[in-house]
Amino acid sequence: MKYIMLFEDHSNTDTNDLWVVFAGLGGGFGGATEMGIWKGSKEDAEREAYQKSIEEYDSYEGSNGLRTMEEIMEEDDLDEDDAQMTYNDERESWLDYYVELYDPEKHETDPSDQRNILN
Repeated sequence: MKYIMLFEDHSNTDTNDLWVVFAGLGGGFGGATEMGIWKGSKEDAEREAYQKSIEEYDSYEGSNGLRTMEEIMEEDDLDEDDAQMTYNDERESWLDYYVELYDPEKHETDPSDQRNILN
């Protein structure tokens, strides 16, 4: 499940801003967790959060109720194109990701530690 977080307007932020990336899976998987810091635009940070949530999905695919393309084709008796659409819909329904502008008082991740920087 994807959440849209509403914060103050950051449209005037520059491309060197620090963004905390949260990603994971909804439902019984615990939701999005802090993955690290992205230095750059909000749009690029959101793309990174999305990619991280897909990586999380991929790590569970085929277990815990997250079906593979092959399982969808077999169980739902679908051709490859229809199975791909079903797979995409199912995957999107599990993804949970967002970004927040870095705030040292709110976020535990230390941007001075390069291991925390995602890019």
